[in-house]
Amino acid sequence: MKENSGQMDFKALLKWILLTSILALAALFQYPLLNSSIGGSRALSLIGAQLCFIPVALAALAYGTIGGLVAAAAFSLSVVIAFIFEQEHFQPIQAVIAEIIGFIALAIIVGWVRKSYRGKTSSPEIAESKENDSNNVQAVEGLAKIIANDLKNPLNVIKSAAEKIEHYDSDDKLAQALKDLSKGVEQLEGIAEDYLDFAAPKVTYTNHVDISSIVESIVAQMRPQAERMGVRLALSNDKADGFTRGDEKRLGKLFINILINGIQAAEGGGQVEVKCHHDKSSGVFLVEISDTGSGVKGEAMNRIFEPFYSTRQRGSGLGLAIAKAIAEEHNGGISVANIPSSGAKFTIRLPIDDRVITEY
Repeated sequence: MKENSGQMDFKALLKWILLTSILALAALFQYPLLNSSIGGSRALSLIGAQLCFIPVALAALAYGTIGGLVAAAAFSLSVVIAFIFEQEHFQPIQAVIAEIIGFIALAIIVGWVRKSYRGKTSSPEIAESKENDSNNVQAVEGLAKIIANDLKNPLNVIKSAAEKIEHYDSDDKLAQALKDLSKGVEQLEGIAEDYLDFAAPKVTYTNHVDISSIVESIVAQMRPQAERMGVRLALSNDKADGFTRGDEKRLGKLFINILINGIQAAEGGGQVEVKCHHDKSSGVFLVEISDTGSGVKGEAMNRIFEPFYSTRQRGSGLGLAIAKAIAEEHNGGISVANIPSSGAKFTIRLPIDDRVITEY
């Protein structure tokens, strides 16, 4: 036993030394002193910034979310200090902010995958299941996709816009470059928000909320976006009582995610229709969101609610997975079916608290 304990301590020490070394090497690339001593360049600065994501991921894998966040905080501080003391800024302030958001998001998602994997493999029965092993592999593949694409694409937008600013020769070009910068930052903020929503701890809700009222508010909020994309957004609400125990903000996120999916599917002259009604026979409140898009095809019907699965190039692939998780944490559910004519229909089922209906 002592020998095994010694081996474990030695392995832990090696892991700590390796991680610390990688942290130190990556951090050095952020400091202008090193950059200037070896002929600092834009390429070197950008390489250093990308290298910093590696030890953050390793820290989260080795020590969980807390370890990843500690590494993310350290690199965030390093990036800020480097930016302050650089004589020639290789990156705009927006890119620095994007890096910090990326560090934090990466630490959270890798920490969550680590925790999820360990929790599943701690049970002997689940550990022996090939199906669960396959799910774990898919989760890791999804994580790799996020790192390679979801965080990289908005950063490329920011980088390209920054290069335009440096060489602008008219106010119009400057305005367009600044607009591109803002767009890239918004994409990063959306991705980071999806990661945080997906990793949010599950809670038991005690407050009563009016589902019908939430749907009306969200539809009004999303209508301008639908109009910009050439989509008609319609609401049919029978005004039936629909109180449930839940969180208004989380349920709002559920409906927003489904509406965004429908609006994107019907973009360019289509329609999204939202119907709300109380199914008294089953004691649930139904919210049906249908679109006139191309429907859900092939394997997507079975995988559409999987984390990181997406048929689109943009986005985190978490929107529908988050919607499903929110419905289930409210003791409800969500399903999807193709409409015979065209498009798809998502049905959200939420339990109604009869005691609240009686009170009102």
